[in-house]
Amino acid sequence: MKKFLKKIFYLLERLSAKPKVGGFQISDSVLQYVLIDKELKVFSLRLPPGIVKEGKVIDVNQFLDLLHQFHKMIDPDRNDRTIPIIVSLPTALIYTQSFVVPNVGSDHLEESAFLNLQMISPIPKELSYMSWEIIGVSEDQYELLGAFVEKSVVDQFKSFLEQANFSPMVFEFPGLALTRMAGYVLSASANPVLIFQISSDGLELFIIRNGSLYFDYFRSWRSIQGESREIPKSLFEQVVGEEVQKVINFTLSRFHENLSRVLLVAPGFERDIEEFLEKRFNLRVEPLELKAWSLNSSWYPSLGSALRGIIDRKEDKFISLFDLSPVEIFYREHLLDFIWLWKNIVIGVMVLFLIFFSGSAYFLVSNVNNVNQRLEGFKVQPYQQELAVLSEKAVEFNRLVKMVSVVKSSAPPWHFLVNQLEFLALQHNVIIDRLEINSITEPVFLLAHSLPSKLKTFTDALYKESSFSEINLPATAITPVSNGLFSFRVEFKYKVPANVNNLQ
Repeated sequence: MKKFLKKIFYLLERLSAKPKVGGFQISDSVLQYVLIDKELKVFSLRLPPGIVKEGKVIDVNQFLDLLHQFHKMIDPDRNDRTIPIIVSLPTALIYTQSFVVPNVGSDHLEESAFLNLQMISPIPKELSYMSWEIIGVSEDQYELLGAFVEKSVVDQFKSFLEQANFSPMVFEFPGLALTRMAGYVLSASANPVLIFQISSDGLELFIIRNGSLYFDYFRSWRSIQGESREIPKSLFEQVVGEEVQKVINFTLSRFHENLSRVLLVAPGFERDIEEFLEKRFNLRVEPLELKAWSLNSSWYPSLGSALRGIIDRKEDKFISLFDLSPVEIFYREHLLDFIWLWKNIVIGVMVLFLIFFSGSAYFLVSNVNNVNQRLEGFKVQPYQQELAVLSEKAVEFNRLVKMVSVVKSSAPPWHFLVNQLEFLALQHNVIIDRLEINSITEPVFLLAHSLPSKLKTFTDALYKESSFSEINLPATAITPVSNGLFSFRVEFKYKVPANVNNLQ
């Protein structure tokens, strides 16, 4: 399957433009979008209080309105254009934990990792999205970072974003994005480094080592201030001291070495935090500064996600909190872009042909009319015969032009079949492997795989569609593959919808 996807990627990249993917951060107080292009493009939209609370959408209608407004800010000329994004979810939703699995070879790593993820998950596996990435390798073991999030929350955000014409390709979290951003600025260090971030949502502390995220901890402002409207400086310093001490203790127990370096991402608070930490813990503290672009540090998480957007999707092996891998999602988006591009090219070519033939017909008919007018002045029989011949040729040419138009209009619109199958497959979690189409009058063969329960709902959906007939799915065409999935081959005939010309 991976080899097949690589071949498809190569074909699509040669025939269509690669989608530009931006970083998109969602927090309780702001939406941010960063796109790394010829020049850095940044957009932000402040969220009124109460719309998103502790990472969850409270006011659905207003949140959707703001997403539509944000899309218009990013692309004011085309509200219907789909914008591919790497989504950084609110930190309050994410649980992370590092763990170790035996080095049994890369072929069995994925299976071993997911078994361990299910054991340590703080959320029931059927209610969560979980993912992992490699943070360390030795001869005896793999060291992995696992991340978990409630499935319903991610599905809700995905639905909202798609309704506003955003296309989420990856779901991650700010700690992962900031780690990537720090790796872009700093050289990888074997010594643990603490990144201390102050955002509008709260405090986030995480440890990076050798360019990988090992530990991520978040403390919201609500958990600090309680019912109070303000947080006194003494309480703030107390909480900061307690949380940093916990991280120091974790570093000492995990890596058996003292934490010596702290990087700050605290817009407006850098100097105060720097003085406090240096005085309290005798640490080397410095702001995390980005020299490549002139950008405030509050944009760093969004920029980190944007950096992931420029990575070749085939090489994207990082955490993604969704049921499809980044490669599969990117393949789907690239395929849709490819279809859209070449559909427009075909339409453009047909329009040019139509203009050419129409112009030719007009030119010839005009000539015939001119000849007729000139022949009116002559009563000689040979000229009358020549006029008749020319008239017959003009009629024949018009007939040919009409035949061309009929052939064009009767060409089978295969993209309707592809779109309809893709919609049903996505709706019922079916992965299409191959689609065989010979002609509009012959059966279509579909090779796919899915869970057994999804296979039945998918075939039931085919029966319900009036466009599909003579559906044949013999039991011998259903075979188990792996991970509880079954491969199946279904045969059917496709009937072009009656209103297809109105849809084109």
